[in-house]
Amino acid sequence: MFTKGHQINTGRKQSQDWIDKVRNTRLDKKCIKVCLACKKEYIAYWAFRKYCCRRCYDVSKHGRAARYARKWRGRQGDEYRISDRIRSLNRKRKAGVPLTLPIVQQVYEDNIKKYGTLTCYLCMHPIVFRDDSVDHIFPVSRGGTNEYKNLAITHLRCNVKKKDKTIEEYKKWVKGAYHALSQEKEKKT
Repeated sequence: MFTKGHQINTGRKQSQDWIDKVRNTRLDKKCIKVCLACKKEYIAYWAFRKYCCRRCYDVSKHGRAARYARKWRGRQGDEYRISDRIRSLNRKRKAGVPLTLPIVQQVYEDNIKKYGTLTCYLCMHPIVFRDDSVDHIFPVSRGGTNEYKNLAITHLRCNVKKKDKTIEEYKKWVKGAYHALSQEKEKKT
């Protein structure tokens, strides 16, 4: 295809000789596209390529996002480079006791005994069938465990809202959210 020692275009302006050479060598695979940044035509070999050169890519929103992601990953150090699976396994290992079916059954039974029906411990509303979730009262990501005393039953949506907050932080957050909603309603009326 190219002669030995040929340098690949790395963001430099493409000369007419180079364009002619590419046209003559790869007629079956050439694809003339328009750069999203500078709006000039260029020859692309790959369907997913959107920019004619590295400079145009860096100026674009895609390039900025990639640059910020690289900076963020660089600041995180080695911890970021661990895969998600290994990180989740480490979190489970730190949680101590494995989460087993008998522990979960006991949590469900005690919730029903305490409230008379399956009830969310965060919002205190009854839980509809298949809308339930087991929640860690003190989050595993903050050093909580899978022990019985750290587990409770919640609505799935309440558990998603709680994320990795403690109960106190969650209640403050909910109180602040409802306060903000009520102020917005007062402004509208």
